[in-house]
Order: sequence, then structure tokens, then C-alpha cells
Amino acid sequence: MLALAGGAGGGWLGHDRIEEAHAAARVAAPLIGIIIGAVVAALAMITRALDTAFLKKAKAAGITPMSKYFSPFITIITLGLLAGVSLLLLSATKQCGNGWSTAFGAAAGLFTLWTLAGLLPALGTLIQFTQLLEKTAGIPEPKE
Repeated sequence: MLALAGGAGGGWLGHDRIEEAHAAARVAAPLIGIIIGAVVAALAMITRALDTAFLKKAKAAGITPMSKYFSPFITIITLGLLAGVSLLLLSATKQCGNGWSTAFGAAAGLFTLWTLAGLLPALGTLIQFTQLLEKTAGIPEPKE
């Protein structure tokens, strides 16, 4: 719902107030970059923990598949990239009221707020994965 409101607001700014849309893009672009960086760092922490010993313990505990812990992060990275491209295209528009400024404003607002709103569930996945690490810490390594 928040993303749709962002899309409507971005479309309105692109249609009627291009200078304000450009100002919002100057604020949103670095924020999207920070979010993508944080999500990539969280994804790196998860992949670092996925060594062979941990995967054997998780399999012995019946905790599979591990790929479900990646999807929220990949989604946020994808949305962030779409937001960044939309913000770049919005910044390149010179006049308001044309179809391009409205479309780019709507896309930028939609993807930017969707990225922001999706950050909390992704961080919740990181907490779940940390709990999973704790749960498997007490499991002895299976013998081969």
C-alpha cells in the first residue's frame, strides 16, 4: 500500500512539479544506495555462514532449503536497482506534464517506497537466520 502511495505521489510530482520531483530524487538516490549496500552486507553475512559443516547440521536438523533466506535480500536489491534507474530517468526529464516525467515519477516513487518498506522484512529474515545459527550450534556434526 505504501508503495502504491509512493507511485501516486511520484506521478503527481512528475506531472505537475518537476523541480520538487528532482529535489526528491536527490534525496532518495543516496538513500537507495545505502539500503542496497546494507542488504548486500547482510547477504554476505548469510553466505559466509553457509559452510559445509553448517549445511550438514541444518540438513540433520531438517532445516531446508537455505535458499528461502536469500529471496528477501535479492528482492530488495532488485527493487533498489529499479528505483535507482527510475530516479536517474526522472532526473533527466526537463519539463513536467509530459508522459515521460509522469511515468518516471510514478516508477521512482513506487520502487523507492517499496524498497524502503521491504527493508524491515529482510532484516527480520536476518534475525531468523541468526536464530537458526544458534539452533544448529548445539547439534553435533554428522559423521560421514
